[in-house]
Amino acid sequence: MKEKRVKDIFSVSDVFSSPKRLLLLEFFRKGPSKWTDIDNFFNKKTNVSASVSEIYKHIHVLKDNNYIAKRGNSYIITKRGMRAIDLVKEIANTEPKVPKVEMEF
Repeated sequence: MKEKRVKDIFSVSDVFSSPKRLLLLEFFRKGPSKWTDIDNFFNKKTNVSASVSEIYKHIHVLKDNNYIAKRGNSYIITKRGMRAIDLVKEIANTEPKVPKVEMEF
């Protein structure tokens, strides 16, 4: 497997490995957000608690992997971030059914 492909797989799995990062991506879909908006989202509007350092860590992972970008004092979701959240929703809504496989001889 090519080195770039391996890096891409690790990059995606790193982002998708954290439910809090996925929540952040969903939150950023609503529009540009400042730090106070993000902190309020986690610690006041959800039942998910997160420390300041933990939120910063998640933001840096998303930013370093190009799922969000920083513009001035705000963070915004990128096309890659929007696509990621769409795929997560699609996977979550997919029926966990084994497809029928027919073999021909």
